[in-house]
Amino acid sequence: MESIAPTHMLGGYKVIDFTQAVAGPTATLMLAEMGAEVIKVELMPNGDLTRAIPLIKNGRSGYFVQHNRGKKSICVDVKNPEGLALIEGLIPHMDVLMENFAPGVIGRLGLDYQTVKGLNPRIMMCSLSASGQTGPLANEPGFDTLGAAYSGITSMGGEADGSPYVPQAAMSAPALTPRWRFAQPCSIAGVQAVASTSTCRCWMPTSITMRSAFRCIV
Repeated sequence: MESIAPTHMLGGYKVIDFTQAVAGPTATLMLAEMGAEVIKVELMPNGDLTRAIPLIKNGRSGYFVQHNRGKKSICVDVKNPEGLALIEGLIPHMDVLMENFAPGVIGRLGLDYQTVKGLNPRIMMCSLSASGQTGPLANEPGFDTLGAAYSGITSMGGEADGSPYVPQAAMSAPALTPRWRFAQPCSIAGVQAVASTSTCRCWMPTSITMRSAFRCIV
C-alpha cells in the first residue's frame, strides 16, 4: 500500500514573525504547529527578551523554547539599511506578517502596512498591542502585569492589610485575554481570504477591557 505523507492545514504558507515575549509568539507557535513555515525576526543585538528568562539549560531558555519551538529564526538590525533590505527581500515571499510592537513602532522601522502592502499586495498583516491601534489607550504601555491590574487579578493577591502582589507568571496574556486566540484564527482566515481575494489587515486589541473591539477587515 502506498504511504501518504501527512499534511497540515497551513502547509505551504509562510509567516514572517516580528512578535516577542508571550502573546504574539504563542499565536505564531500555533501557526507553526499547523504546518506554516514561521520565520521569526529578532532584533539586534539581543533578540527576543525571553531568551534571557530562566530556566537556562545548555545556553537556551526553556521559556523561549516553549513559545518559539518549530520556528526558524534570524536576528537582524532592521534600523540598518542592509538589514531592512534583507527583510524587504523576504516579504514578497510571505503570506502573513505578524507583529506585537506598540502602535507605530513597526512603521518607524520602515515596515508600516502601506509599505508592506507595496512589497507584497496579497500579504496578510496582523498587529497585536495592549489596547488596539487606535483609541484613548492605544499609546499606553501594555504588558501582562497591566492586564492583570486592569482585570482585577492583582487585587486578589497579597496580604490582607498590605499591598497587592504582582503575579510572577504570565496570567492575563495567555490564559485570560483573547489576543493570541483571536490572532491565530484571524491569521488563518486572512490567509485563506488573501489566497482568493485581496489584502487583509487585522488589528488585535489585547487588554481585557478592550477585548470586544477585535476586528478583521478583508
